[in-house]
Amino acid sequence: MDGREPERNVAGINSLGATSLTGTLLTLAQPNITSIGTLSSLNLLGAGITHTQSAGGNVASFTNSAAVSTLTIGIASAGGACDIRSTTANDLYLGANNTRRLSIKSGGNVDINTSSPGYQLDVSGSFNSTSFYMNGTLITASATDLNGVTGYGTYRSGITPGSVAASKAMVTNANSMIQFGSGSATTNQIKYFASTSLRDSIRVYRVDDSSPLTIGGVSATSADLFNISWNDKSAVGFISQTHRFCFNIGNSQPYKSGDPHTYTLATSADAFAVNVASSTHTPTSACLYLVSDTINKMMFNSNTPYSSCYGTAPVTLNQGNVYIKCSNALNDGSSNYDMPIYMESSNASPIGFGLQLNNATSATSTNSSYFGTITTNDLVLMTANTRRVTMSSAGRVGIGTGSHSATLDVSGTVSNTFNVGGSLYSQTTSTASTFSQLGPVTVSVSAMFSGPIQCSSIYCTSDRRAKENIKQLDESYCENFFKADVFTYNCIGSEETIPNIGFIAQDLNRLGYMNLLTLTPNENMKKENDDDIEGAQMNIDYNKITVINFMMIKKLKKRIEELEAKMGQLI
Repeated sequence: MDGREPERNVAGINSLGATSLTGTLLTLAQPNITSIGTLSSLNLLGAGITHTQSAGGNVASFTNSAAVSTLTIGIASAGGACDIRSTTANDLYLGANNTRRLSIKSGGNVDINTSSPGYQLDVSGSFNSTSFYMNGTLITASATDLNGVTGYGTYRSGITPGSVAASKAMVTNANSMIQFGSGSATTNQIKYFASTSLRDSIRVYRVDDSSPLTIGGVSATSADLFNISWNDKSAVGFISQTHRFCFNIGNSQPYKSGDPHTYTLATSADAFAVNVASSTHTPTSACLYLVSDTINKMMFNSNTPYSSCYGTAPVTLNQGNVYIKCSNALNDGSSNYDMPIYMESSNASPIGFGLQLNNATSATSTNSSYFGTITTNDLVLMTANTRRVTMSSAGRVGIGTGSHSATLDVSGTVSNTFNVGGSLYSQTTSTASTFSQLGPVTVSVSAMFSGPIQCSSIYCTSDRRAKENIKQLDESYCENFFKADVFTYNCIGSEETIPNIGFIAQDLNRLGYMNLLTLTPNENMKKENDDDIEGAQMNIDYNKITVINFMMIKKLKKRIEELEAKMGQLI
């Protein structure tokens, strides 16, 4: 049969075998053959296979001889989605160059160039993406950002969580900690830099375990700003409080522009405490408090400011012995005197008080120290909160008075009473002598001097209005004075080379002239003889002896006049 003879019809062929078939196989009812049954093999040449599916479903289905796996190719009836799948629990592969390149595992994992994907998508090799989303969020970091600095693409490889290594990312350990190794001014540190030429960089590092943590600048023109040292502590003593601690570096401050401005602040109206001896937040010793208050306060070695009837002190130093090594930075205008302390009152025009020290060598005794008012005000020394000594701005000194009219003005007297068991002879007339017990004796003095007094003149008050119990003294009072002896002597401990001339106080006392003597307390005076007074020094008032001399002269004058009268009668 020749297919070139279309006019001939063949029917009822159950089996057809041929080396090749050409032309179109058709039936009268169906121009295209829809089924040719089962073929052991089929080779098609030409334009290939065109299959038109009248309804949705598999276009083609392939099953191996063992029916272990089936591959189907289909087109959805709605929308025309194309579908290639395995209908059994078997992997699906796409390949090129006779090699599997993409696989879809039966569990859903997809891999490219790997046969065992461990993730939903596992790529062996590099891939390029114009955009990348993670959990629905677009990743905007560039490849340079992810790779890090050029040449350091391995910044994530070889890292140890919790440790810091050069050119590696920092990853915390299981305790959320990161530890730097031993550092220096250029290694193993955290550096903060303001990118301004007028600001220093701030670096944080520790040289070794025994060295303090260093926080400071390392520029060529400045040293470290400060060091902070501490010991590890399991619990913090400051509880239930808000604490702020701030160092503000580089701001200008009122004293000098450009100097670092540093401040610390605890809670408002609270105290900042430096505590070196205990863990309590209210230490009572070995501490320094700075207190924010109506009047700010500072307390050393105490947590309570000093308070008394005079008020509350802004500065309290408990056991605060102070050593001051001063300089001439504060002075009264002289480079020769340093002023370690200068104080002013609260007035807008304050009184100034200062302590000044000569800054020359101590080998020269005249290099002195000074204290007193710097302004033109009086200086007052007091005891029991009462004025005792007043030095006016003009240089006058008042003792017991603030209204002194002389260069030295002493107001008031002190009474001294001596109960002495000694005795004395008191002879008050030319014919009678009495023996009496001495004591108690009371004398009032304004000043006492243990040595000579040198002056140009002495004025003694003798106003009747200042006296009482005035009685005329009998002329016979001076009779015993002729019995007094005059001596030359030197005072014990005196360096005088010329002997003094005078009486002995005990002699005048024994002759009955106690009222020519004065007594001053002197605990070094011991009783050696019966006419001595224990604990008192006997002094002679030579001004009173002038009165005795006058009485003697007056008596002699009267005697001369009597003799002259008798002589006149004899002539």
